[in-house]
Amino acid sequence: MKLVIAGAGGRMGRAPIEAAKADSSLEVVAALEALRDAAEPMTHALDAADWRGVGELVDEGGRRREALDPIWAAAPTRAVVAAAREAGAWGAKPTGPRSGGGLLVVGPPERRAAIGDAVRGRGWGVLDAALAADGVAVWRQALEA
Repeated sequence: MKLVIAGAGGRMGRAPIEAAKADSSLEVVAALEALRDAAEPMTHALDAADWRGVGELVDEGGRRREALDPIWAAAPTRAVVAAAREAGAWGAKPTGPRSGGGLLVVGPPERRAAIGDAVRGRGWGVLDAALAADGVAVWRQALEA
């Protein structure tokens, strides 16, 4: 997995979809509904450790987000996503709306270097990331004066 930085699913309820229906195009509403509906399949893919399935769902989410924010449909973003896919990535999606140009890229471990090189070749930075099998640990440490 790679977190790609340009220059540097929680559950979606009904409220954003209902707001979009009142003031948006059918494309936006369809994108929001598809993102909401992807939560359950993503949960199953994660539970099954189906990383290709996770990547494909991430990729579909990335495509749907293009309707929500024009930065994700822009030529530079599409070019870096295409480069990542050509290097073996299973999927890519923005890390959030107007997130400063970040992408989450999912691909097989043996393609990490190639994906990173492809993205760097487009002028983007790369932060390697991996899933932690043990979850998150939290600790406190006193700061020395």
